[in-house]
Amino acid sequence: MNRVYYNKSMLLTALLPMLLIVVSTLYLLLDGADKIRDTFLFGVLDSSWLFYPVLLTLFATFAEYSWLSLRKVVRKKPAIRWGSGGVALAKDARVAWAAVENIELVKHKKNPYILLHIDHPIAFMDMQVGERKAEAKRCFKIFGTPVAIACAELAVDAHDLYLALQSQHQSFQAEQCSKP
Repeated sequence: MNRVYYNKSMLLTALLPMLLIVVSTLYLLLDGADKIRDTFLFGVLDSSWLFYPVLLTLFATFAEYSWLSLRKVVRKKPAIRWGSGGVALAKDARVAWAAVENIELVKHKKNPYILLHIDHPIAFMDMQVGERKAEAKRCFKIFGTPVAIACAELAVDAHDLYLALQSQHQSFQAEQCSKP
């Protein structure tokens, strides 16, 4: 079973500014609001009725994004695993090689993605639950397939991963063709 993990140094680099914003907004909410409210955004938010909701919104937004990145940093399981049976993604979505029709490497908004085109995408999306289902629908809307592997956060080159997955898929197809 082959494994690819997240690039933790890259994730930490992106996580630090978000954590600083979370900590600073938390400080302003708890202690420093009276000192800075008059000058915050040139006095536009002078009213406490507007100042605190804006700070709470900033805190909630950046805390959520920080949490998503932090989960990937402390995660022990690999981002992607693949073997003779198929591909297992980080969110416990599994795709059997028998369901994969084609593997494609594309760029979307300057980031590389590996697309696994599967034979019954609607059925695959219906089998997913919660966050995985929402992610599958988003990928289907953008790429036309519910399984897209974002390679920007991984600790391996996108082209190398594409070649490894392509090779494994071709060996599975050759094995299936050789069976009587």
